[in-house]
Amino acid sequence: MRYFKQALIFVVSLFFFSACGNNQQEEKKSAPAETINVKPVNAPVFDADSAYYYVGRQVAYGPRTPGSAAQTQCAKWMESKLKRSCDTVYRQEVHVTGGDGKSLPCINLIGVINPKATTRILFLTHWDSRPWADQDTKDMDKPVLAADDGGSGVGVLLEVARELRARGLPPAIGIDILFTDVEDYGQSKWGEDSYCLGTQYWARHPHVPGYKADFGILLDMVGAHGAQFPLEGWHTHADVMEIIDKNTLKAVGQTLLQVIYGLPQSSS
Repeated sequence: MRYFKQALIFVVSLFFFSACGNNQQEEKKSAPAETINVKPVNAPVFDADSAYYYVGRQVAYGPRTPGSAAQTQCAKWMESKLKRSCDTVYRQEVHVTGGDGKSLPCINLIGVINPKATTRILFLTHWDSRPWADQDTKDMDKPVLAADDGGSGVGVLLEVARELRARGLPPAIGIDILFTDVEDYGQSKWGEDSYCLGTQYWARHPHVPGYKADFGILLDMVGAHGAQFPLEGWHTHADVMEIIDKNTLKAVGQTLLQVIYGLPQSSS
């Protein structure tokens, strides 16, 4: 909502100044356009094929729902991938209470790159599958594979981490990658707090006491064909590998790398 308000203010301001400019055209010639020199960012090239492979590996385990074998197996695989790219990996394995009162196993994973760096960026995404396809027209009581809604964010961030390991970061820049669990177990009838249970746990119990990031970027549903990133509206059985587009993964992953290596401290 905060970013929506900022965008709205920008649009209104642009309209206001454009109107003022039109009223003054007859009185004063417009000033010549200012040339802005943008320094190119020397960022690594994001490998969409690798990210796509990571999405497929998750989907191959099946729906990653709380208490399933897929949850345990996929968490083990993701942790092994993070350990290859990160300096430190934290595993928060706890139980959280669902909106229906059930005790649910929850596995949060946090990969830390340059843990002593003073400037920290947080990238996060959830990795679990929704246990119900409640926005489908059939098999609504069965879990979804969550290729996009869960798998795509993990795939992008695993590849980003791999690229950072290969290229390296300046000592002053630190990256924290958070994979949260039991995000999609909630239902509206249970209240908003029934969602994001793994994130809520991490917020109360961060991997580092007093943890703070300079800024964070949340990835969710970032791999579908023709993605426009509107407000989320679907949990269906159509969320399979066929909807994943390497071009979308590429656009998102490359943007993250541009952000990281575009920081003043990270110029190389």
